[in-house]
Amino acid sequence: MMVVGICLLASERELRKQRRQLEELRRNHRISEARRVSETHPSAELMTRNKELVENISALSGKLEESNRMVEELKSEQRQLVNAGELKPPLQASQETIKELEAEQQHLLDQLQTSESLLSKTASQYKEVADRDLQLESELAESRQQMDKLMMKNNELLR
Repeated sequence: MMVVGICLLASERELRKQRRQLEELRRNHRISEARRVSETHPSAELMTRNKELVENISALSGKLEESNRMVEELKSEQRQLVNAGELKPPLQASQETIKELEAEQQHLLDQLQTSESLLSKTASQYKEVADRDLQLESELAESRQQMDKLMMKNNELLR
């Protein structure tokens, strides 16, 4: 029973820690959004956003893995205690903690999916901007050639 209590305390601490980290990620996301709005060059903006999203996905994946591990550890410990006869099922506090961790896990999974979706959308926008940039560079080169031809004709007429 004592082990479960210690595990519950450790789980609650970890959950609080993860919530703080999540809030920090949200705060950083809001800051990065503000920076993104202030930037003028779209490809730099998209590259920065891509980098932030990749980092966010990585952090959320780590948190999700940690939550999965903790849930599995708690479930395993509960089964061991029940099997050893030290604990009578159902263990309400442990089950509630597991449910909270599973809810947190689902929340992190949802955030991960959202971040992946945003990353995909940003990558698509970046490609569109890059394609448009190439098109404009091509048009500029063509315009310069036409201008050079006109200048040469003008010079010939002036002679």
